[in-house]
This record gives sequence, C-alpha cells and structure tokens, in this order.
Amino acid sequence: MSVLNTKMLSTLIARNMTRTYNRLGVSTDRISSGMRINSAADDTSYITVRELLRSDVSVLHQGMRNANDAISLVQTAEAALQVIDEKLIRMRELAEQAATGTYSSTQRLIINNEFQAMASEVNRIANATDFNGIKLLDGTLSALTNSIGADAFGQLRIHYGLGNSANEDYINLGVGVATTKGLGLNYPTPRPLLSDILTSGAPEQTFTSGNISFAIISAGSKDVRVHIDDLGIDDTIQVFTTSGRHVAGTVPNPANAFDSLITAQNGFNAGAAYDGSGLNGIPGGGDLPFNVGGADPYTGLNQFNYNGTDVQYSGNGNPGDQNEYLRLDDVKEDLVLFVVGGGQFQIGASWTGEMPPAQVSDTPISIETEENAANALEKIQDAIKIKDNIRTGLAAIQNRMEVTIDQNTRVRDEFQISESAISDTDVPATMTRFATSQIGAQIATAMLAQANVLPQRALELLR
Repeated sequence: MSVLNTKMLSTLIARNMTRTYNRLGVSTDRISSGMRINSAADDTSYITVRELLRSDVSVLHQGMRNANDAISLVQTAEAALQVIDEKLIRMRELAEQAATGTYSSTQRLIINNEFQAMASEVNRIANATDFNGIKLLDGTLSALTNSIGADAFGQLRIHYGLGNSANEDYINLGVGVATTKGLGLNYPTPRPLLSDILTSGAPEQTFTSGNISFAIISAGSKDVRVHIDDLGIDDTIQVFTTSGRHVAGTVPNPANAFDSLITAQNGFNAGAAYDGSGLNGIPGGGDLPFNVGGADPYTGLNQFNYNGTDVQYSGNGNPGDQNEYLRLDDVKEDLVLFVVGGGQFQIGASWTGEMPPAQVSDTPISIETEENAANALEKIQDAIKIKDNIRTGLAAIQNRMEVTIDQNTRVRDEFQISESAISDTDVPATMTRFATSQIGAQIATAMLAQANVLPQRALELLR
C-alpha cells in the first residue's frame, strides 16, 4: 500500500469524521429547535401524520372560535328577546286594563295608543337586532337552509368540526320571527278561511247575515265556487282584496257605503281604502258577468248574479229570492269575502285541492273595544309562548355550542399530545447522542492529525 500517494488512513478517518459531524449537526439542530422532525428527510414515515395532526389542531381551534361566535350571536338575540318580553308583558297588562267595563271608549283609545306604541317597539327591536350585519329576529334566519353559493339564505350553518358531515361537523341555526306578525299579534285575528267555515261541496249552511267579513279566500286557491241564497232578504256577496279593491259584487249605493267595512278588524291591511274603480257590475241584480282579464291578477274571474225568477233554486221557492254564484278560477292574492245585507242567508262552497293558509296583515291587533281587548289577552299569552319557544331554542343552541367547545378542546389537546410525541425532541436521548457525537468528533480530529503525520516517517528512511 502506498502511504504517500493515496493516504488511505486519512481518507478513512475523514469519512468517519464526516459521519460523526453529520450526527452532531442533527443532534444540534434537534436540540436547538426542540423538534425531532425539522424536514421530511428526518422521518419520512411520520411527516405526513405530523402535518395532518397540526392541520386538525388548527381547524379544531377555529371551530372553537366559530362556536364562540355563535354563542355571541345567540346572546345578542337573547338580549333583544328579553326586551321584547317586557313589552309583551306591558301589552298584556294594557289589554287587561282595557278589557274591563269600567273604562269609556275614549279612555280605551288612550290605552290603545300605548298598546300600539309597545307593538311598534316590538317590531322595531325584531327588525333592528343584528349580529355582524345578520338580521336575527325579523325572519331572515327562519327560512329553510340554503348556505350554498352566492345566493345563500336561511338558517346559519355553524361549522365546528373537521369535515362536512351534518351529523358531526356543523348544525343549522334557525331563529323564529319575533315581530308582532310572527308572534300572532297582527290582524286578521285571524279571519277564518272559507275552508274553516264550510266543507267543499257540502250542503249549504245557514248564518245570520249583516255587513260581515265572512271569510278569507287565500292566495293560491283554485276553482273556488260560492253560492248564496239570501232567503228573501237580498243579501249579496262582495269580494275585496286586502288592500280594499272591490273585485266582485254590486256597486255600493251610496258610493261610500262600503268605506266603513275596510278596517284591519275585517281582515284588511293597514292603510287600506275602498277602491271600486275596477268593479265591473251593475246594481240591482240581473246577469252580472265579471271577466277582468288583461293585466288583472285574476285569470277568468267571473261573478254570476241571478234573480230567483230567472233561475230555479231549491231554496224556499219564493220568486223574490236572490241567488248569487261566484267563481274564482285562480286566486293570486288573499281576498276578503263579505256578505252584506240583513236577516239570514244560506251559503255553500266548493274548491279544487287544499285552500292554502291566508296571509297575515301588517297591522297589529288593537284594544280599542272591550271585546278586542279580551281577545288580545289570549293572543298575547300565545305570543309570549311563541317568544319563549324562540328563547328556549336559542338557549339549547348555546348549551350545545358550549359542550362543543369543551369537546373540541379535549380533542385538540389529545391531538397536540400525539403531534408532540411524533414531532418534539426527546431531549435526554438527543443530548446523549450529541455528547457521543461530540466525543467521536474530537477523537476523529485527533486521529486525522495522527494519520497526516504518518507519511513523515518516510523521511527517516532518507536520513
């Protein structure tokens, strides 16, 4: 072996010295960073597990913040409902006051002023309460959930888990409507649907007549047919929209005869006024075809008014009896069905399919009369129950979010422990390897110096 040209001893020692310094570098890196895995090369089998655990910890932590945000939202709604509760209690107290007979009509009007102010405040609070720009009590969150895409609406999706499962990772937060309309405190009180009074296709029933708001024919109803026999006292059918537009019946005589009927108590909207400009009919009986067509919201709306002498009817047979027939093919908005006259009348009806529920007006109930005040007591009691149902639903969500935060905290901590076991440096073991590598480096350095001195012995032969 040539020790002058190849210096094999120095080469071998240098190679071992490089390994030792590499191990020393790894130990130094791990001790200084506190991490066992500082690069994928440190542990290729565990690097993916470590990164997934880190990701899960971050997501769970954000989920806890999401749940805390949901609690803040619920507490905001709860605070508003507490104030609404106070207003409802005062409204019930005022209704109780107005329901007794020891107050005059003028005094009840004064009491009703405060009652309406409380109702307006309920609506203001319900419409104004928001969290981060999201309306909470006006019905925005009461619709079915559609949280997908740019046109998201309805219930809030509170996401707190690691995936996208409705059973594991999120819940839908819906909040009921806390306006007077949503609490059942608006007119009509309610006016019954025609289907609540009569059975489709059943024999006629007898009612005491007068200028009465008989029933609501709701939007969406199809092929509604109403027949009335006035039993000789000239009762007539009149149909209005809830805004006061007269769409079927006879022209009032005098012209303002129907003005007093257009009230919230009779099922009309706030500010409704009589409008007979579109009525196509003639007073005094006879054949009254009513076919509006065109831009009118009704398709094939027809009224037929026949005199008993022209059409035989199985009533009492008196020639003076007046029988009226009304057909509404396609109802596009809620209609108020009036019977105007005196005495008694017989009425029957039929319709196609189910009659949808009537829309509720935007006018709160009043306590201007003793009867209205007595009715308001029960309605406010029901409204308090509806409001409490909203509050208890929110409380349940808050409790669930608190449990979720606790559960996420526990899972996050366990994930962090697992990630630490994979990723963190075992300081005692690493320090032992560091000391061993340091000693090895010192030995290798000394041996390399010795190996470099060995070739000098060749000079002794030359001496």
